[in-house]
Amino acid sequence: MQKKIIFLVLGAIAILAASLVYYQSVDTTQIIYRTAKAERGNIIKSVSASGELNSVVTVQVGSEISGQISELFVDYNTRVKAGQVIARIDPESFQARVKQAEADLSVAMALVATRKASVLQAKANEDLKRDYERKLVLRKKGVVSVSDVDKAHANWKEAEARIKIAEAEVLHALAQVEQKMATLNIAKVNFKNTYIRSPVNGVVIGRDVDVGQTVAASLQAPVLFTIAKNLSKMQVETNIDEADIGQIREGQATKFTVDAYPVM
Repeated sequence: MQKKIIFLVLGAIAILAASLVYYQSVDTTQIIYRTAKAERGNIIKSVSASGELNSVVTVQVGSEISGQISELFVDYNTRVKAGQVIARIDPESFQARVKQAEADLSVAMALVATRKASVLQAKANEDLKRDYERKLVLRKKGVVSVSDVDKAHANWKEAEARIKIAEAEVLHALAQVEQKMATLNIAKVNFKNTYIRSPVNGVVIGRDVDVGQTVAASLQAPVLFTIAKNLSKMQVETNIDEADIGQIREGQATKFTVDAYPVM
């Protein structure tokens, strides 16, 4: 009885195994073919790169003087016109320098007047020359002594020397006036430069300073604002990989996308 059961079990297993082998050997998937007409066309090869979209003309506005920002009149996206005041550097110290330069110029001009008066005073002693000439004639007649003639000659030459010194001092004083005028002009220019003005018409796209911040103009003027001259004309600035740059030609068609408006 047990042997009969074993044979039945083995027979069932054999039938299941044979069925499994049969179904695995039969391919039940249907193959679908797509056909198309052979045509001639162009193979498009594209080069991709990331970059920045910037204005064609961008102007950086700096400061020619050092000082503390006291006022700001524009911010990001503000439209500005050429010559418009967009910021102000604290003018107090520069205004004081203008007043100091004006005072120095007044002193120099007063000194010129003093030196000219000295010249007139020195020239008032020109009678000493005539006194020498008169005594020289009298000496030939034996009326005056040689010492009197020599003394008159010395007095005349001394007066001439004083005139030349006085005239030189006038020239020196005039030169000082020119120097003080130049210093005053520089002080006025620096005071004028406390007004930071826009050099072009455009839109502010960058502001690198705040009220109270100190700017230092040394070898290079610090950048305070960046102004785009015309946002209707833009350009894409990108770096092309060295392996792809040889395929780039002038006039090739390009397209670009920005993160704010991704391709749908």
